[in-house]
Order: sequence, then C-alpha cells, then structure tokens
Amino acid sequence: MKKIRTAVAVRDVRRERARGVDGWLAAERRLGEMMPRRVARIVLYEPRVLVCLARWVLRRHPGGTPGHFRYNREKKPLVIVFIALLVFESLGMHAVLLAIFGSRWWIWALFDLDVYAMLWAFGFYGSMVVLPHRITDTELRLRYAYLAEFVVPREAILSARPNRRPEAKPGRVIVDGDEATFCCGETTVTLELDPAVELSFRDKPVGPVGRLHMTADDPHAFVTALTDSARPRRSQAV
Repeated sequence: MKKIRTAVAVRDVRRERARGVDGWLAAERRLGEMMPRRVARIVLYEPRVLVCLARWVLRRHPGGTPGHFRYNREKKPLVIVFIALLVFESLGMHAVLLAIFGSRWWIWALFDLDVYAMLWAFGFYGSMVVLPHRITDTELRLRYAYLAEFVVPREAILSARPNRRPEAKPGRVIVDGDEATFCCGETTVTLELDPAVELSFRDKPVGPVGRLHMTADDPHAFVTALTDSARPRRSQAV
C-alpha cells in the first residue's frame, strides 16, 4: 500500500513539474498530504541543501546569466565568517579532546556532527549562489537560499524603482497594511503592484498588496531588466 501511495505521489509531482510548478514545491505539497506541511518542508531541506551544495561545487548554476540576479552580497561576509569560525572551532576542539582523552568513539561522533553542521553551512551559502532571483516573461521568482521562494506574476507588477529600506526578517513575506517585504538584508528595490492580482506564499494567500520591497545586489540592473523584459509583452497587449 505504501509503495502504491509513493508511486502516486511521484506521478503527481511529475505532472505538476510538467505544468511549470517548481519541483520542490510539488514534492512539499505531496508530502504535506501525509504529514503536517511544515514538517514536510523541513524533511525536504536536507536533500535540497545537498543538491544546492553539489551544484555550487560543480559550478552548475545560472551565475550572471540574463534574467538572474543575486541578493546575497550583504549576507556573504557574515556567512563566510560563520563558516570559518565553525571550521576552526571544530578542528581546535577535537585536537584538544584527542590530546586529553585519546581516540574515543564519542569524540569522533562529535566530529561527525560538526562535519554535518559544516555541510549545512556550506549548503546554505551555496544555495544563495545557485538560487538567484529569476525574471521570466510570466513571473518574477524571488528567493532566499533554499529556505523560501515568493513568486509574483508579471501582470501584477506595475512599475519598479531602486529604493533602500531597513532590513526586515529574512525569508518571510511580511505584510504591513498594503505593503509587503521579502528580503535578504536591507531592501533595495520597491515594486508597485496591482492589488487586484492575488499573491500567495507557500500556498497561502498574501494581500491585497500594492507595494513590495525586496533585495537585489544590483538594484539598477534588476529594475532595468524587469522593465525591458516587460515592454514587448505590454506592446503586444496594446
């Protein structure tokens, strides 16, 4: 019975991917039918981290290709310092423990846990590199590493402009009145939205939203790309 249920879930994920739905979101939806949705999201974190880490190491990511924009410049120094401290602390602590107690199983168990934590730290940084914001003809896909993704339909975007605002809580859509924030550090771009277009975050409705503040490393290039890619679509509509 479990095999049949798993096969059905895999088939449903493939169908959603064929319709253009993100594969991880489709998998989260199917797992969410078997367990609480938040638990399903956490279960998928580990394989997603490993995939992002592999893509980063193998340099299989969009990089600076058109339509892709990074947002991790402000967080990069903090993450690098954290990883360096984690590595030096782990090596130093285990060298001291080995010198005092000799080779014991629990020392190597602690070392394994530290290596696991380092993989997650590297995976987090790698996911910010391999999962940039993406602009397409139909949507604007905003990301915060592997932790969050917010899709804004192109028909909802009326205009965009560079605009710096203080940092809010990263990785969440924070709504205040008719304004929303989705950031990684301080926000650098403000989007004017059509409140009539429904938005959703993690399959939950957001809004109505008339303004969205977000983070992009190069706000001017981001706004230019967003504006230029909208011109053919709007001219055809006219």
